[in-house]
This record gives sequence, structure tokens and C-alpha cells, in this order.
Amino acid sequence: MTSRTAQGLSKREIIHCLKRYLARETYQIIRKTLPIAEVINP
Repeated sequence: MTSRTAQGLSKREIIHCLKRYLARETYQIIRKTLPIAEVINP
């Protein structure tokens, strides 16, 4: 958070960055663990 504040981002923008990071990481984990067939035909 300190580095983002040093970049001039507000607390709201920092939280937005963290949420996007979590979404990217979660998506990658889901993609790696679920077979493609399950994603297409639940």
C-alpha cells in the first residue's frame, strides 16, 4: 500500500488494484484446476 500511495494513488484506487489482482489470481487458479469440459458443460 505504501508503494501505491507513493505513486499518487488514493485509497480507493489502491483497493481497486487489489481487487483486480485477486480476481486475476483467482481466475488463474480456477482455470488450472477445472478441466475444460466442466467449464463448457457444467
